[in-house]
Amino acid sequence: MAWWDRWRSGRPDAPDGDGTTLLAGRYRLGPLRAEGAQGRVHEAHDLRLGGPVMAKLVRLPGTPSLDARAGWLARMQREGEIARQIAHPDVLRVLDGGMLDDQAWLITEAVQGHDLTRYTHRARLLPDALVLRLSARVAHALSHAHEQGVIHRDLKPANVLVDLVHDAVKVADFGVAHMAGTSLTCSGLLLGTPAYMAPELLAGAPPTPACDAWSLGVLTYELLSARRPHQASSLTELLLATTHQPAHPLQALRPDLPESICAHVTALLAADPARRPSPLADWALAAAGLASAIERATGNRHPANPVLTG
Repeated sequence: MAWWDRWRSGRPDAPDGDGTTLLAGRYRLGPLRAEGAQGRVHEAHDLRLGGPVMAKLVRLPGTPSLDARAGWLARMQREGEIARQIAHPDVLRVLDGGMLDDQAWLITEAVQGHDLTRYTHRARLLPDALVLRLSARVAHALSHAHEQGVIHRDLKPANVLVDLVHDAVKVADFGVAHMAGTSLTCSGLLLGTPAYMAPELLAGAPPTPACDAWSLGVLTYELLSARRPHQASSLTELLLATTHQPAHPLQALRPDLPESICAHVTALLAADPARRPSPLADWALAAAGLASAIERATGNRHPANPVLTG
C-alpha cells in the first residue's frame, strides 16, 4: 500500500514515552533545524534503515476537516511522485509523508547547510562566482524537470538547500508544481510566493517553463544584491510593476559587477515570457562560463568565504 493511502484508515504514532515524536513508527524527530510561519524542519532518524533524514512538519490552519486533510495528503503524494519522476541529483528526494493530528509531515533525504534565504542578506552575500554556479545548478535541475513536463512554480531562496562545504544543491518543495496532464490544483487559486512569481502567473495565466526562468532571475538577482528587482507593497502593485516596469538595474546596486553578468541575470526577468532564456540548461552553461571567467580573473577557484564558518 502506498504511503499516502495508509493514512486514510490509520493514525500515526503519538509522541513516545520519552517525549520524542515518532512518525509512522519509524522516524524519530531530532533537533529543530528551521522554523517559519507555516511549519518547521527537524533532523530525524529512520529507525528502519538506520540513517539520517529530515522531517518537515506543516501545521494546518484551524482544525482541519477531512477534505483539508485529504487535500494535504494529495499535495504530499504529488510532491513525492514529482520528485521521483524528476530523479535529478540536485532535486531533494522525498521519501515518505502523512498526517499527525493537525500537522502534515514529509520525510526527505538529509541535507546539511542552509536554504538560500541565509545568503540574501547584505552581510552574508556569497562571492559572485559562487552565486552564478549555484544558480546554474538550480537552472540545470529546473531544465531537467521541464523535460519531464514539470514546472516548479514556487522557486524561491527558501526552497533551495545548499551545503557549501560538501558542494550540495537541492531544489525542494514541488508541492505546488504543475505537471503536464494533471489538474489537481484549483482554478483561481494563487499558488506560489508572489514576490518570486512571473507577471503572467500572477495574472492567472497557465504556468510554463518561462515562469521558472523568471523566478530564477529574481532569486539570482537577490543573491547578488540583497534586494529583489521589483519593490511593491501589494499584489496589485507587484503585478503592475513586473508587467510594466523593467527590473531595477542590477548594475546600479552592484556597480562592481561586470555588465555581462548583469545582462545575463536580467535576461531572465523579461516581461515577455518568450524573451526569457530557454531552455534553462543553456542559460546554466553560460552562467558557469561567466563564473569561470571571474575565477580566472581573481586567480582563485574557491574564493575565501567567511560564510562557511559563520
